[in-house]
Amino acid sequence: MRAVVALVLLSAAALLPAVPASAQGGDLAGWDKARWGMTMDELAAAFGPRLKKLPAPIYYRDSLAMQIVDDVTLGGVRFVALFQMDPGAGRLVQVLLRARVLPPPTRAMSMS
Repeated sequence: MRAVVALVLLSAAALLPAVPASAQGGDLAGWDKARWGMTMDELAAAFGPRLKKLPAPIYYRDSLAMQIVDDVTLGGVRFVALFQMDPGAGRLVQVLLRARVLPPPTRAMSMS
């Protein structure tokens, strides 16, 4: 039985697409037009009118979000991008993508 399971797993692994070396680890320079360490003014210059200021900051553990882009679509799902800044340095440290609406469940996602 173990040999059959091992054979099935090896066969499945052989069918998976290879991941390019550039995607295997390493750090990203940023997200979309944003680059880590940008100021709010630099984000405004990069995103133009797409960048919107929040009426009040959203506080996270070590950062805060004061600007968003609310028209992000990835894989057919709509997101809001929240630009999280280091409150002391005033520089971008993280981008949080939050789904605007959860996609409808697929058969693979359903619990039944």
